[in-house]
Amino acid sequence: MDVSKYKDLFASESREHLQALTEAILDLEREPGSVEPLERIFRSAHTLKGMAATMGYEGMSQLARDMEDLLDKGRQGTLAVAPALIDLLSECVDVLNTMLGDIIAERESQVNLAAVLHKLKQYQPA
Repeated sequence: MDVSKYKDLFASESREHLQALTEAILDLEREPGSVEPLERIFRSAHTLKGMAATMGYEGMSQLARDMEDLLDKGRQGTLAVAPALIDLLSECVDVLNTMLGDIIAERESQVNLAAVLHKLKQYQPA
């Protein structure tokens, strides 16, 4: 299936979810004890993961999946919200934005995805 005709729609939808992620992270920073922002972040990451996978953007999908895995711990109450988590989630959104820009511009991404994925997998609250 040729998904290239859906690229503009993917870009538009991704921008919306990245904005929603940013807003939810700010809400989480203001209310670290609230589960609602975690749920919103999880849902947007989940949606981005699926959209990117469908389009064949594996790096973007992998990053969103690893975010989702970490956030699931928060949803289950086994991960405390700390400033380091907020910083890491913000970094992930920045990387996703960069990756989206590279996709739109049809250029090879220079993002060090492995480093960000490693941070997500190794994250432990201080």
